[in-house]
Amino acid sequence: GTVNYTIQQTLDDPNSTSNPVAPASVTWIAHPDSAVVASTTAKQFNYAYQPAWARILLNSNTNPGYVTATFRQPYQG
Repeated sequence: GTVNYTIQQTLDDPNSTSNPVAPASVTWIAHPDSAVVASTTAKQFNYAYQPAWARILLNSNTNPGYVTATFRQPYQG
């Protein structure tokens, strides 16, 4: 199968104690690296800043197409 996906992120945080955003109102923005926007192959990418949330938007797929991802946060000890 094949897939077409876009990595998205947001600074909105539904879990914020001071300024929560309703989950349905979160503004998702495509990653600034165009290599992971409407992509069809495996990619590695980085963030210049730490978003509150990140996700994969599955634009299309043919059976049995699928996408997996690992997001790692830097250690802040």
